[in-house]
Amino acid sequence: MGSNASLADRRAAIEDEVQYIDIREHTHHIISLELRLIANEFGDVEANRAIRDYGLDELGWKEK
Repeated sequence: MGSNASLADRRAAIEDEVQYIDIREHTHHIISLELRLIANEFGDVEANRAIRDYGLDELGWKEK
């Protein structure tokens, strides 16, 4: 995804990867990257919302 990805695109990328946590090798990295991009492009509030919405807080990700 390029820098023109919408918030919905970034969230969809996370949603697509969540099911593969601990299955695919790079899933954690992809999710972390998407969260960083959301924070940079749309703010920490949106990144924190994604963490909560996808249950990532229960899987080790922390809100800012």
